[in-house]
Amino acid sequence: MTSDGPRLGGGRHLQPKESDRLNLQFSKSRRRPTDIESRLLAAVTKMHIADDRAQAEYSEALNELRERPDEVRKAVEELERSSPGDHQLHWSLYYVVSGLERSEFVPTLVEAAVRDLPVITEDTPCESGDEEKILVAVMAAEGLEQLARNEPDAAIGALIEVVERQPNVAVRTAAVQAILSVRPDAAKDIARLLPDDQRHLLELRRANVEQLSVTPERATPGRLAQRSPKLPADRGTPQERTE
Repeated sequence: MTSDGPRLGGGRHLQPKESDRLNLQFSKSRRRPTDIESRLLAAVTKMHIADDRAQAEYSEALNELRERPDEVRKAVEELERSSPGDHQLHWSLYYVVSGLERSEFVPTLVEAAVRDLPVITEDTPCESGDEEKILVAVMAAEGLEQLARNEPDAAIGALIEVVERQPNVAVRTAAVQAILSVRPDAAKDIARLLPDDQRHLLELRRANVEQLSVTPERATPGRLAQRSPKLPADRGTPQERTE
């Protein structure tokens, strides 16, 4: 993909039959997905398939959805409401919304980014889904960055709102980096919004592919060489981690 959507991290791969699973949920609730909901689910399916044909179909799906922003907003709300606990799907929906690059989705992304989030401790069980909830909110904040590159007046104010309202450090970090990526001169203004123990967020820098790569010949003997994360050239967030 190029400009058809952000190449962001945090999501797991969905199976191609994800839309079928959601259709089953709709059948249990005695209603079929609407046309726009079906199109959204189809886009989610295509975005997780790496071949050229699927990516071309994903771009085409974005073009169609881009022309129906009001319907898409309502469909995202309904799909999320209809699939409680399916954070993988929720992450994917906000990924698709970010790729539409329309200012109409700023309120939708802000709402997802500032919602109440659980506090993760060493006692939090992995199966709780709490980390996935945070990743959904991070995705929403990074989606605002995508919009800010094309609609800065609308999205920068929204990102500042996220910094002000969201205490979760992971989401706040994403919002701070998003603002600075679009307006590097805003550091002093952001600093006023951060508590003293979080001012270091202004100094964080995204690593590029070259910085994250470890070549076999430079790997420490006796240890596995780390493969390069699957990053696009223009993003700094790994899509997935490999061992």
